[in-house]
Amino acid sequence: MSHHTVVPVIAPPIIFTEDELKNTPSRISGIDEETETLLRIYGCELIQEFGILMKLPEVTMATAQVLFHRFYQQVSFRRFDVQLSALACIFLASKVEEHPRKIRDAINVFHRMMLKREGIENPLILDTSKSLYWDLKNALIKTERFILKELGFLVYIEVPQRFISFYTKILNGPKELPQRAWPLVNDCLRTTVCIRFRPESIAAASIYMAARYLGLPLPEVPEPWWELFDTTWEEIEAIVLAITDLYSRPKAKYIDVTKLTLPHDTSADKEPINGYFPNLRGGTHSPLSSQASPINNNGTNINVNTNTNTNTNTDTNTNTNTNTDTNTNTN
Repeated sequence: MSHHTVVPVIAPPIIFTEDELKNTPSRISGIDEETETLLRIYGCELIQEFGILMKLPEVTMATAQVLFHRFYQQVSFRRFDVQLSALACIFLASKVEEHPRKIRDAINVFHRMMLKREGIENPLILDTSKSLYWDLKNALIKTERFILKELGFLVYIEVPQRFISFYTKILNGPKELPQRAWPLVNDCLRTTVCIRFRPESIAAASIYMAARYLGLPLPEVPEPWWELFDTTWEEIEAIVLAITDLYSRPKAKYIDVTKLTLPHDTSADKEPINGYFPNLRGGTHSPLSSQASPINNNGTNINVNTNTNTNTNTDTNTNTNTNTDTNTNTN
């Protein structure tokens, strides 16, 4: 087994109640519902875009989005920046689904993707001998560890995509039905639907929406079709409403919640875990800014030696003088 392999722990779907979704750590720290919703959508869009660029399977991207939503049921957006968490979730999911990518490639692709989102054409590849690359790498490793810790290493996800083809065959639907239902499933994962309902119910609701779009009737005798999939009509209605609401929204954008004026709360007093890495947009203290100086959790500058000495093993172990105590494949 390679050092970067994550052994998944198989567990039933983790479903959150309405009360739990209304009382997340972000909401408790003063972030309003709309801002949290937009940040969740934005983070999932980053995951999907990154997954496409890295040619990852859609199931891997779906797993990452569920991990992302579950992670922010445990922590606040004020403590973990959405951009870095999105990268860490898809990086972790690629290992869980056995489609791992090298950490060097993940950092470079995400860095390039974020700069292009800011309108910078043809950004340069990060120099692995510079402190910027190592800062990003250490931040990614640190965030991935926190995700694993907060989720209790329960990272195996049963995603609704796995049920689409099977369900449409049971319903004797045409080939256009799963083709239309698949993108609906992908889109609904940007919302909290994936942690409110079982994947079977999400797949059934997506098939229903696809059938309505194609004008295909679904059988209701001798028993309603949704009962074949152990779901209820109320669940299907709720999922359809969530997807419809998603489509009515404008494109989500990055929101730096650390700059918002929020009500005082003891849970909001904790220092950001990301420290010097509040965002990937090239802000004052972002490592993407050529003039940036990393800051630690206390807000003081860290003197980073840009001539970091490294001794790289060509297999999977990388030793650095930053003492990260982490075995990572950098080749």
